Amino acid sequence: MIGTKPGEKGDCGGSYLEDDLGYFARHRGDGGLSPGNQGSERRERSHTFIRWRLGTYVVYAPKVKLSKPALVLVLHGLYGDGASIDWRTKRTFDTLADRDGFVVAYPDALAGQWNTGHPGETNSDDVGFLSALIDTLAAEFDVDPKRVYVTGLSKGAAMTYRLACERPNKITAIAPVAGGLSEGLMRSCAEASRRPIPLLVMHGTADPIVPFDSGELEGNVQYWIRRNGCTLTPVVTRLPDVDPTDGARTRVESYGNCKGGADVALYAIEGGGHHWPGGDQPLRPGMGNFSRDFDAGVVIWDFFKQASYALRWAGDRPCISTVPVTPSSQSFSTGPPSPSNFKRFSRSRPKLVATTLVYLTTGRIHFCIRSRILF
Repeated sequence: MIGTKPGEKGDCGGSYLEDDLGYFARHRGDGGLSPGNQGSERRERSHTFIRWRLGTYVVYAPKVKLSKPALVLVLHGLYGDGASIDWRTKRTFDTLADRDGFVVAYPDALAGQWNTGHPGETNSDDVGFLSALIDTLAAEFDVDPKRVYVTGLSKGAAMTYRLACERPNKITAIAPVAGGLSEGLMRSCAEASRRPIPLLVMHGTADPIVPFDSGELEGNVQYWIRRNGCTLTPVVTRLPDVDPTDGARTRVESYGNCKGGADVALYAIEGGGHHWPGGDQPLRPGMGNFSRDFDAGVVIWDFFKQASYALRWAGDRPCISTVPVTPSSQSFSTGPPSPSNFKRFSRSRPKLVATTLVYLTTGRIHFCIRSRILF
């Protein structure tokens, strides 16, 4: 059941292949149920969204959720479905949801095809569908509207970009993997909103489906660092080569000092192909090397958490002062800084909280002083 749809082309001219994991998940009969998490809610449901369409999705909600939990949408590739991307990502997000108490949803595109704005696609209103899905899940699980994140693979990555462009006030941060924003939507994206949105990109330099050097990826990153007002010159680091046999090394380009703490990072997987890094590798030739040096789901969730901390404390103003530092290998060996890098020192008075926040970002230590009145 793996093949090329006649006449269907990839984002940058290559042929998109059917997601074999999607076919397996649709026919295995368990609806994507995870036997290892019996205490959590996991179900596949359908809803009718007025003005859009009948949409199906898989949702995972841990038994113990935080008050006002975060929401993560994970979007599948061409001819896949929600169950397939859950499995393809090795169910890492489900495991992290159990640990950190957030909600994960895996939506299904109509006939496995998102309307990302690339030529030759369907005209379904997928932005409307995903926006309505966010509203539905936010109401059902009392989701924190300031912690709504989206990631996706291949066409799901392209859809991630489009959703952030057309619904910027609903999305906190995004992490597209092996896919790009259509060049035809770049201008409309810029015209729709200038609100900074943190961006983490992962892409193989030897991707045969969505080529790294096609110009689309570079255009996306350059647009986003300007949108977010980031430093144009990145801090470049390398992840440890955990598996020397996988034929891939990862170079991290981190663009810091962005407006509102909305940093941008590119994980350029040198020699890597068209895969979800660290996930369940599909057994098919021609997709390029599969990186096993890190789990993309873990890195993406760490980035999302860090983005929330930065946006929460930095607001729309830059830090008061900055001091250059030399990045340590420990700080940068796993990519963007995580919330464990944050140190807070607070002194309280009646109705007044003055907080000095010290946090490590890409190559600089920022000292941010914020105060607020408590009523």
